[in-house]
Amino acid sequence: MKDFYLLLLLFQTSLAVAVQFTLKKLASDTVFSIWPPQQFFSGITKLLSTPLFWVAMVLYGVSLMMWLSILSRFSFVLAIPLAVGINFAMVYAVSALFLHERVTFWWFVGVALILSGVLLLALLARGR
Repeated sequence: MKDFYLLLLLFQTSLAVAVQFTLKKLASDTVFSIWPPQQFFSGITKLLSTPLFWVAMVLYGVSLMMWLSILSRFSFVLAIPLAVGINFAMVYAVSALFLHERVTFWWFVGVALILSGVLLLALLARGR
């Protein structure tokens, strides 16, 4: 059963990162800004009229339901570090692959350390 929830955590985190990536692209495409107010309201209107925004919101809701299920099965002290570690690694990968952000050697070292910690926590979770 724990293996199922570890897989669910991986899928939920992947879905959450995909939603955040989609929102980043939508916000960039609409030149979303909070100042001046006219530009803010124009950006909001444009976002709310974009079908992809609503798809992202539905997927965000699905991700939230998965997260609540995970929290009901895992200890809080284990669930949060697992989710955050996986999230960091996925965000860096998505940023490099799809947003063409610069990747350095130290980026790989940091991601490797994060994933090592996630692996240790996952092994701990399987043993509980």
